[in-house]
Amino acid sequence: VQAMRAVAPTITIIATAHGGHSESPPEPWNRPLLEHYGDQLEIMDIHTYVGVPSDAGYSPAEQAFLLSGIPLSYEQWIAELRQDLLRRELPDVDVIVGEYNASINSGSRAMDRVADMLAYAGYLHAFMRQGEYVVGANATEYSVFNPRAGPFGLLHPRYDIFRTYAEQAGSHPLEATLETPVRQQPFKVGRDVLPMFNLPLVDAVVLRDPEDGSLGISLLNRNMTDAVTVEVALQGFQPDGEGRRYVFAGDPEGMMEEPVEVGPSFEVTLPAHSLSLYKVYPAERRLP
Repeated sequence: VQAMRAVAPTITIIATAHGGHSESPPEPWNRPLLEHYGDQLEIMDIHTYVGVPSDAGYSPAEQAFLLSGIPLSYEQWIAELRQDLLRRELPDVDVIVGEYNASINSGSRAMDRVADMLAYAGYLHAFMRQGEYVVGANATEYSVFNPRAGPFGLLHPRYDIFRTYAEQAGSHPLEATLETPVRQQPFKVGRDVLPMFNLPLVDAVVLRDPEDGSLGISLLNRNMTDAVTVEVALQGFQPDGEGRRYVFAGDPEGMMEEPVEVGPSFEVTLPAHSLSLYKVYPAERRLP
């Protein structure tokens, strides 16, 4: 680092770090890295590969649900890493999730697609919530087409999610509170599924688009069998009455898009195992 900065003082120093969810704990690598070189770092680059074992005795739908909870426990681990950095008086060290994935082979191609959609939607929510210090994330095995999907040409579920959110969701997180049913998951399954209690079946993130003032209300339903009705109450925001809804359910048809009526308070129905993005415009729209 000293030699490189002597030649190029403006470079960014990124150190490979150990991610959570692994048989080998991350502390033996991360602790000495931070103790000896933390004051020279700008970014920790963590890598994570996770999955649900197919031989654990769970149905395809249950395997998909177990996979959907991993991003939430991974987000908790990242938040704990951030607190460790603050305790070490390293507030300027950010995090890049250099590699992340979520693998499942349930025996049902349709449910594998649902599981993939739920997992990557959960990661997306987690990284947006932690975006103050998670400055990048790279989904591995990512291309327009899924090389493991079977016939070439079957679009990967996360393709539509990433594209639509980049175009429509906004970029500035807003405060959101949520009341949701929960589920208990008290067992460790395989290497990566950790026990989780009061796991929220509905997950929410709200973003604002600074260019036109619109809101992107993102709602993830982890319930594998039932639709959930959610009442959305906006505070300090007057919508113009008409918005758009983008729904991802992991099926081969991909994304569904349709107009919706919205007000200061409105109800939405989230299909089982789905991600829904509601695009809401202010009553007085600002031009980009």
